[in-house]
Amino acid sequence: MSSRQGDNRLPGVIRTVADVERLVRSPAAVRRLPRSGIPVALPGVDPETRNHFQARLREYIAACGCGAGAAACLTALVALAGYLVLLAPQASWSRLGGIAVAGLVGVLAVTGLAKLIALRVARARFERSGARLIRSLQSS
Repeated sequence: MSSRQGDNRLPGVIRTVADVERLVRSPAAVRRLPRSGIPVALPGVDPETRNHFQARLREYIAACGCGAGAAACLTALVALAGYLVLLAPQASWSRLGGIAVAGLVGVLAVTGLAKLIALRVARARFERSGARLIRSLQSS
C-alpha cells in the first residue's frame, strides 16, 4: 500500500520523463505545489524548453482566474448599468428592479464562467508545455 502511495506522489524535483508525465496527469495535485514550482533537472533538455516548462508550471500553480473574472464582471456590470439607464425612461420601477436582479445573476454567471475559462486555458498551456518537454526528451 505504501509503495502505491509513493507512485502517486508528485516529485520534489523533475528528473525523468515519468516525473513530467505524472505532473501532467495530476493537474489538481500540481496546483497544490509551492508557488515557486519545483526544480527541473532533466539531462538532455535544452534550456529554452526547460525554462518554458518551468514558467508554465509556475503560471498554472498561481492561476486563479481572478483577472479574467474581474474583467468580465466589470464589463457585464457596465453593460447592465447602460441597459438600465437606456430602459429607465420607458419602464416601471418594478420592471427595472426585476431586470436589475436578473442582470446581477447574469453578471455572477459571466464572472464565474470567465474564471473557469481562464483556469482551463492555464491548464491547457501547462499540458501543452509538458507534452512539448516529453517530446523533446523522447527525441534526444
